[in-house]
Amino acid sequence: MEGAAVENADYYPSRTTRVLIKLIGYTMTIRLCAAYGGRQILIPINSHETHPIALAIGPNKTGKLSKVYGGTTLDIPLETTFVRQRRDKYLTERYESSDDISIASLASEIGLSRKMVSSIINKTGHMVQARRKGRMTSR
Repeated sequence: MEGAAVENADYYPSRTTRVLIKLIGYTMTIRLCAAYGGRQILIPINSHETHPIALAIGPNKTGKLSKVYGGTTLDIPLETTFVRQRRDKYLTERYESSDDISIASLASEIGLSRKMVSSIINKTGHMVQARRKGRMTSR
């Protein structure tokens, strides 16, 4: 998948995911989701190097979280949800960006069935059938 596009915070529908990427970066957001995904975590007001969050993402990034969200709780998305959002957005954008790309080639590239890729693209409002007929329309 395209690295720069995938790392763009606006790529993700979850507000928390977008905020985390902008604040601590893409890689550290993945680490935070891997460590705490699916849970609410209390962001420390004053972080230290041995705090569990600091051990997961580093003291500098934890300090950034503390400055903005110290003393509050954040709902951390599941890592699988985070990855799925990235994959779905990537598939949809690749399909919509080129008339030459097929569902079959996307399915092969990502390792999913054609039916699953069609379902993902249709879910976003882009109708696969309309494109096959040469008309790009939305639902």
